Amino acid sequence: MVLTPNEAYAAKQPFVDKETLEHIVEQFPTPFHLYDEAGIRRNMQEVRDAFAWNPGFKEYFAVKANPNPALISILNEYGCGCDCSSYTELMIARSLGITGHDIMFSSNDTPAADFELADKLGAIVNFDDISHIGFFERVAGPIPKTVSCRFNPGGLFQLSNGIMDNPGDSKYGMTTEQLFEAFRMLKAKGAEDFGIHAFLASNTVTNDYYPKLARILFELAVRLERETGAHVAFINLSGGVGIPYRPEQTENDIMAIGEGVRKKFEEILVPAGMGDVAIFTEMGRFTTGPYGALVATAIHEKHIYKEYIGLDACAANLMRPAIYGAYHHITVMGKEDAPCDHKYDVTGSLCENCDKFAVDRKLPEIDMGDYLVIHDTGAHGFSMGYNYNGKLKSAEVLLKEDGKVFAVWWLTILVLGWCSFPLCQYLFSGFRDRGYLVAKIFGIAGAGFLMWLGASTGIVPFTHVGCLVSTGVLAAVCWGVWIALKKQKIKDKTSWKFTTEWYQTVLDDELVFILFFLLWTYMAGFRPAAYGTEKFMDYGFMMAMMRSTT
Repeated sequence: MVLTPNEAYAAKQPFVDKETLEHIVEQFPTPFHLYDEAGIRRNMQEVRDAFAWNPGFKEYFAVKANPNPALISILNEYGCGCDCSSYTELMIARSLGITGHDIMFSSNDTPAADFELADKLGAIVNFDDISHIGFFERVAGPIPKTVSCRFNPGGLFQLSNGIMDNPGDSKYGMTTEQLFEAFRMLKAKGAEDFGIHAFLASNTVTNDYYPKLARILFELAVRLERETGAHVAFINLSGGVGIPYRPEQTENDIMAIGEGVRKKFEEILVPAGMGDVAIFTEMGRFTTGPYGALVATAIHEKHIYKEYIGLDACAANLMRPAIYGAYHHITVMGKEDAPCDHKYDVTGSLCENCDKFAVDRKLPEIDMGDYLVIHDTGAHGFSMGYNYNGKLKSAEVLLKEDGKVFAVWWLTILVLGWCSFPLCQYLFSGFRDRGYLVAKIFGIAGAGFLMWLGASTGIVPFTHVGCLVSTGVLAAVCWGVWIALKKQKIKDKTSWKFTTEWYQTVLDDELVFILFFLLWTYMAGFRPAAYGTEKFMDYGFMMAMMRSTT
């Protein structure tokens, strides 16, 4: 599909409007990467729906695509694991409480320390080469019960619309012969459940890639199970499902892709008695790519042999256009419907002539101070940044989807308050509300202390589960004490009775609390960054969490 410059410019619209962006810039100066929480959640739910036919389906988000802990935590809510390829990525997963088989460790030319940490965390190790098996044993120990091997069929990978990629020129994976030998070797060394992994093409904008890859891997799995006796437990289709960077491209239909894989599954694996095989994916780019944007300000214009617009962002913030010549759509905010009657090279400030976000791009007239949104940076954007010319990493900002966070915090405090209320209402029975408001403070402090104590002693990890455990212990102690006191002969029996006056007092307390909570949230929204003495505490907390093994 051929589009005119005006049609192409208008075809892709940013997920944020100019007014919202202006409010954000008041707090976070450009350049920064902006992420759309609502879009990420919506897309991840569609991925789950597309593969819901497979009970064992799991998306392992490629941490390399975007290692931001906040985004990984959002995806983890939808059951996503982490596809890690380095020691640091394993550390990020561990810091978020993601361990065990929720980590797929797919690396190449792997250092010993990386294998050691992957084994310590219980990750599924995806062997890139047959020689890595012996190396793993020497540096990490015995072969795990569950393993995976990466396959490279060689040659050219083709679809009906032509050549997609050249696996034969790729450094990744094993040959067919090596794969069969690796399965036999691993089985002899104690492995029980096997997986197959392959990545044959990058950023495909077609619904046919996954089904074609699935056919190759499904047929291979049947042969492997029959000829080696190894139990193939899962097949990892890896990544490769792309996004439409260019306005003339049609986006992938994940429901159609999931259905295409299902048909191959029913056609090949089910008749072979392998209907229990789980399907794994690693769609980093597809998951977050369209839901990120680099926001920059036009700060210079230059008129020589070409027309240049200089931004306060540079290739250190987004290197794909500089090293690949990759296309990223650009929107001039407030001029979404303006005619594209100017041709610009949009550049950064690095001492490299390749530091260009766009070359000969038709755009509306750009004035100094205009905000430019560079699309589709949610994957392989910030994560590929670097520090050439001493440039520092930009901020990352999450555009929240709604007021759900406020509701979650309020409900959390409400639950913690009720967990500690039985004890507090005994200790503060002289108060009109019998310690109802004080119980909230006790709940937060008590659960926090128990979580710190459990993590410090290694009894329970600092995870969502650990927080639930500490809250449960707090509730058990407080309610247990209350029950014990009730069984004793207490003179003032009225302290355990709740009158209409008490209920009215508690309702008034809760309304006042919500109003002040809303007011504080509103005020903090104008200055969300840590400031004053908070900087030292927050920095200390972050450093402690990064260094902690729990």
